[in-house]
Parts: sequence; structure tokens; C-alpha cells
Amino acid sequence: MLTVFWMDQTEVTNEAFASFLNMMDTQEENGLTWLRPQGLVSLYVYKNEQGIFIAEERVKQHPVIEVNWYGARAYCEWSGGRLPTEVEWEKAARGEGGLMWPWGNTFDGENLSCGLHDCKGNGVESVGSYLSGASPYGVLDMAGNVEEWTSSWFNEDSQEYKVIRGGSFLSNSYTSRATIRGGAIPDAYDWAIGFRCAN
Repeated sequence: MLTVFWMDQTEVTNEAFASFLNMMDTQEENGLTWLRPQGLVSLYVYKNEQGIFIAEERVKQHPVIEVNWYGARAYCEWSGGRLPTEVEWEKAARGEGGLMWPWGNTFDGENLSCGLHDCKGNGVESVGSYLSGASPYGVLDMAGNVEEWTSSWFNEDSQEYKVIRGGSFLSNSYTSRATIRGGAIPDAYDWAIGFRCAN
């Protein structure tokens, strides 16, 4: 039985993550930096000449990517929240009726950025770009754009992979469904995985 929880309406942005890094004494955990060094995202969130993390102007409102699970968890804790459980994520995406996609039971490429030719977008875009793709609770971008870390283990017995949910800009109509589970090791940095917080 789920207790009452709140889910952030959008994923954490490059701008917000840069602000977080500037407030922290460290930017690493478990021997790994939270943000992938020399990765794609280091072109978007980086230190300027004054040693301050900034987000490049054109992607400030894009979801931050190439953050490992430790970095996602640290950000959520810093902001007063936590990573959502897989069950919470699915409830926020599918609503009481258990929808196939956040907006309903019929795929509509106008509602997300994905890897199909009939999708409105086909790359990482600013958070909240698809209001028509909102879940029954008004949560945005739970299909397409980027997948999202959760706090849950994919398999409690092995505890090797953390669950990731939601399709990405690489997804098709099947893999963008709100029922699809994915997994990644907590150390992973991926250009198609971001996160949002709950509390």
C-alpha cells in the first residue's frame, strides 16, 4: 500500500544540477564523480574560469544526463527529497487507471520526444515541453526525453542494478510505455538517463 508522496513535475535540469554542485564540498561518492568527467554532459555543465559550475545557456532547462545513481540520490537529498521508488514512479506515471502511457492507452507521437519518425521531437529537449503528455497527476516527461533513476533494485536478491523507468529520446512506442522496466548499475553514466525527485 502506497503512502502519500509528492513527485516533482519535471526532471532535474542542467541549471539546477550546476547550482547543487556549487553548494557541495565534494562532487563524488563511492570513488566516482557524480557527473561523468569528459562526457557529453561536461559540455553542458562545467566549471568556468572562476571555478564555478555553470550550465550552457541553450541547454539550461534540459534534463541533466550522465549523472550516476549516487549523484542523483545526493541531489535529491540536498534538495530535501529523495529518489522515488519504482512503485511511486509508476503510480505517478499511470494514475489510478493504470494507463499504458502517461496520457492514455493509445500511443501519440505528439506527446513526447522519442526515436520514431512520427514523434514530435527526437532528441533531448527542455523539461516540460510536452504538456499534452502529462500523467493523470500532471507529472510531465514520464515518457520520452530521458529515462529516470529510481531508488529501487531491479532484483532485490542480487542488488546489482537500479531500476530506471520512462522512455528516452531513443525509445519507440513500445519502450516508451509506462510499464517498461529497465536497469543500470549505480555507477553508470548514460546520456539517456536523468532523474527527478520525490518526497
